Amino acid sequence: MNPSAGSFFVNPRYQRHFWTISIPFPENESLSLIYITFLNGHLKRFKSTLQEQANQIVRSSILLHQTVTASFRKTAINFHYEFNLRHLSNIFQGLMLSDPARFQEPDKLVKLWLHECERTYGDRLVSYEHLKTYKDGIFDIVKKSFTKFNFARYFQGNTPENLLFCNFT
Repeated sequence: MNPSAGSFFVNPRYQRHFWTISIPFPENESLSLIYITFLNGHLKRFKSTLQEQANQIVRSSILLHQTVTASFRKTAINFHYEFNLRHLSNIFQGLMLSDPARFQEPDKLVKLWLHECERTYGDRLVSYEHLKTYKDGIFDIVKKSFTKFNFARYFQGNTPENLLFCNFT
């Protein structure tokens, strides 16, 4: 139906063939359980020091998703600022491509997580001020969640270091 033209009345005989369903966004506990299960299953092949990062990565991912959805609302200009469960899953899909032979240190796994977050959320942002807001938000999350690592060089200054990961196969 075209809401800008024509009738807004729907014949009940026609309407009876359709039904509406609404599924709310899952609670944080459910999301944590889902992604912890996936990530722990994947990290079983890795060193125990990397496995210890799983809970914090999942919590930080959910917090980042909430921060992004609250900060960047869908508007007429930024109609693509619609973040859903698929975006959160894309982060973990990228993490699942990691190989135990190439990831020996826990900070490298966290760097991969940062890279996946940047590709999932940061690449959708259209202005420099939105990207700066995103970078400030994720830097706050990283400082609070991963206190034993120093990732300031990836966020501060006019020319921060880039995090680049790629799977050529």
